[in-house]
Amino acid sequence: MSQIAVLLMADTDTREATGRMANALTVVKEGEEEGDSVRLVLDGAGTKWAPELAREDHKYHRLSRTCATRLEHTSRNPSPTWPRPEPPESRWEAASTTG
Repeated sequence: MSQIAVLLMADTDTREATGRMANALTVVKEGEEEGDSVRLVLDGAGTKWAPELAREDHKYHRLSRTCATRLEHTSRNPSPTWPRPEPPESRWEAASTTG
């Protein structure tokens, strides 16, 4: 079993950034399927993805839901509303309020 941390720092403003986000989610999903210990870390501009992916109409919402249990956030000044340990299904929704 491998330990993998996927760091997403891409902003939400370009197609290239969307590709990076999709690749990050895919790596997390495939790692979990292989039995690896995987974490998805949103940092810097990457923290903007939490509210985007929480929207049910977002193209990658369903894929993001499969990764919600592995979601982490790093910031020198994290929002007080950033999700604390709680049921996985509520992590993206709570993160979306930090927008």
